[in-house]
Amino acid sequence: QKREVRRAFASSVAPEVLAEVLANPETLALGGSSREVTLFFTDLAGFTGLAEHSSPRDLVAFLNDYFTRMCEPILAEHGVIDKFLGDSIMAIFGAPLASGDHPLRAVRAALAARHISEAIHAELIAEGRPGIETRIGIHTGTAVVGNMGSAKRFDYTAIGDVVNLASRREGANKASGTTTLVSDEVWRRCRDRVLGRRIGRVAVKGRAEPIIVHEPIAWLDHASPSQRRLAAAHEAALGAHDRGDRDGARTAFRTILEHHPNDALAQLWHERLERTDGDGVFRLDAK
Repeated sequence: QKREVRRAFASSVAPEVLAEVLANPETLALGGSSREVTLFFTDLAGFTGLAEHSSPRDLVAFLNDYFTRMCEPILAEHGVIDKFLGDSIMAIFGAPLASGDHPLRAVRAALAARHISEAIHAELIAEGRPGIETRIGIHTGTAVVGNMGSAKRFDYTAIGDVVNLASRREGANKASGTTTLVSDEVWRRCRDRVLGRRIGRVAVKGRAEPIIVHEPIAWLDHASPSQRRLAAAHEAALGAHDRGDRDGARTAFRTILEHHPNDALAQLWHERLERTDGDGVFRLDAK
């Protein structure tokens, strides 16, 4: 039984997590249990362009290196690498070992992964190849987690709406011009440790009501003065919009762009406020 557990988890969890799982392998029998977990999804933007300029051998080498480096912060925070989906990663925090801080661990892993992605992008540009960008979505909720499959072939995974919602947060980055988005539930449980900003509402396909999302910017203790000013200015601009002061919000976002001209989110908000029919909801037509 321990050999089977080691086979299933050796490459998907940190060594210290594997040691604890091996101590109680009976908890991983075929089937699942309902528990609170945090789901973590990544997607690799720019991969198609990179593939067009790479040989199959070089592309496989790139992906292997990319996955190895991107998985390091996930494993360091005791996340489980559930699976690779093409150029994407699905990970679970809070299972198989329960932890009360799994939302915070997922966000901390995301911040570290973003720095790794930026380094990989710089390396590609230096080599004269198209760059990439990693988008991340995180959501906390209840899921059925455990070994799913047949008696002879199974995988440890999570099933439930939390999985879909985490994936939607990742996809919502396309609409808001961001790289990392987390749900209200995640943000509520990590906002005292992480500097971030409220994005607003994002309408996604298959959901009647827009979802609320937030962007983590930096670990609070390591946030730069510039990042702190950006977060404060962004919240002030959104506050003006919430009060119905469109002119004040538009002016505030224009001021942000004067100091942060590459801020795609501020640019999108400004463009929406320039339109008389803009309602401040970011719409994502695809899943």
